Amino acid sequence: MLFAMEKMYETNSGMLTGSDRVRLGAIVTVKRPPDGNTVEYQIVAHEDSDVDGGKISVNSPVAASLIGGREGETVTVRTPGGNFSLEIVGIRYR
Repeated sequence: MLFAMEKMYETNSGMLTGSDRVRLGAIVTVKRPPDGNTVEYQIVAHEDSDVDGGKISVNSPVAASLIGGREGETVTVRTPGGNFSLEIVGIRYR
C-alpha cells in the first residue's frame, strides 16, 4: 500500500509544477498517424472515467500507453483487438 501511495504522489507531483510528461490528470491531445485525426483525452482515476466525455481510466490500454510519454513521441497501444500507434501532440493540466 505504501508503494502505491508513493507512486501516486510521484505521478501527481508533476501536475503541481507543470509537467512535460503525461501523468494522471493530464489532458492529452493525440493523433493517429494514418489519418491524422486528433482526439483529446483526460486521464482520470477508474471511478471517474467517462469515455463519451473524453475521460479515460488510467488503467485503460490507451492511458497506460500514454503515461510517461512526452509531446512529439509516438506510443504503441496494445489491445486484445490489435496494436495501434498514437502520436502525442499536446499535454496540459488544469
